[in-house]
Amino acid sequence: MRRYAAAAPIKPRELIEGPACVQELERMAKDLELVESLVRVESVEHLVYMFQKIHIRAPSPFVRSLLMTTLANNEHVVLAESPEALVRRAVLEMVAAPPRALAGWFANGDIIRVFLDWFRTLAQNPPRARRVAYKCLGTWDALQGEAEQADIDAFGAEHPGRDAADPAQNPFWVSSWVYHMKLMLLEGALLGGVRLHVYAAYELPIIFGYATQVFEAHAAHLDRMHMGAPGAARTQRLQRVGVLVRAQREMAVATWLISHMFERLLVFRAPWHSKHSDAATVLRLESTSAQRARYALRFRHVSMLGSPTHLSFDGWCASAEHLDECLLPELLGHAQNALSAARTILGDAKDHRDSGNASVVDAWADACRLLYAVVVANLVAMARLQQSGVLRAKELMVSGAAALEYRQCFLQADADDAANDRPVRSKKQRKDIERARKWRDAVEALARNKLNVTCVQGAHPDWPVFSVPGA
Repeated sequence: MRRYAAAAPIKPRELIEGPACVQELERMAKDLELVESLVRVESVEHLVYMFQKIHIRAPSPFVRSLLMTTLANNEHVVLAESPEALVRRAVLEMVAAPPRALAGWFANGDIIRVFLDWFRTLAQNPPRARRVAYKCLGTWDALQGEAEQADIDAFGAEHPGRDAADPAQNPFWVSSWVYHMKLMLLEGALLGGVRLHVYAAYELPIIFGYATQVFEAHAAHLDRMHMGAPGAARTQRLQRVGVLVRAQREMAVATWLISHMFERLLVFRAPWHSKHSDAATVLRLESTSAQRARYALRFRHVSMLGSPTHLSFDGWCASAEHLDECLLPELLGHAQNALSAARTILGDAKDHRDSGNASVVDAWADACRLLYAVVVANLVAMARLQQSGVLRAKELMVSGAAALEYRQCFLQADADDAANDRPVRSKKQRKDIERARKWRDAVEALARNKLNVTCVQGAHPDWPVFSVPGA
């Protein structure tokens, strides 16, 4: 038996008794019902929705092991098909790939293993699922390149006189589907850190700034996939997926703006307030090289992907500087507009309930309801914050750049006062220090009495819900 230098002991499990035991058994019974329903799925789209629903519930290890067995057993998978037939069906449900393209691509058997691993990842516990998803992204990125070459060869053989490498002419059937699956895996891994509290509060603007870019790329890709997906059934599937992607794009924009607004106020990390201090209290005061290294470390898993284009550190700084020019009420208004757009997209989803198979539409509607609950909760919190009027205080009506100058000003002045080293200051310097300290007092009062903002689990555990109990 191998002995490691450091081995974590087995986690003790507390015995559940009384009402809690009954609730746990009821929860397990519901999870088992969902697993049992997998044998009746009618399409790969339905299978994806069901696995995502089970993953969100974070079932017990027994349920997860049963889920693994149900997916694939004795060279057969759900839908009573062979693994290769399942992958072919998954591709043809989304795009009208010709047999030549599929035949050339299936020469490499890695796709079957990788596709089944996509579902097996969702059958893991949330922390392990996130780690495995990041590891699998490189494989999906390599498969996308192989699929693009297979699409070019198939299109060139069927249309000798046309440019097979031109995206305006070649639908890129199989590679479009691979890219779609890779984006879904990336989105799940990126947002899974919210549920697991992987991200520090100051990282939320960075994470959801990148998430906005990912969802934007996914929405544009789905629009392009319509070119290679003739037929009413494929169009309906793409429309259903598009509703979820476009709604989450607006939710990511809103979360980015809200978290940037709160970071501006330094509610999450105020260096002069011990209650809010943490390892990143001086993030914006660090050297540029330190900030760049911190940024690269957070996105080390996705920076090497060929697509979507990674948001560079310089690009992120430019975006942050652009947001810093906006006043707090403006950021709040833009966030409310984005949340309202997401609510409209999800609210109009009922128009698709009469299209397609009833069980598939019901599973898709459940996913919409989870997101809708998060949107409504954040809209309520932002409305309460707006009605309170606390963000319109005179001392807070400054830009982000001015807020940083205020912070540097009063921190230096406080340090000089503590050291009994008071240099001769001009009248303008004294006024600047007084203005900066008034701004600090306004922020402290807001954080203490009006803006007790926390990220809590909402209806969908992968999305933050901002609560404003004091507003």
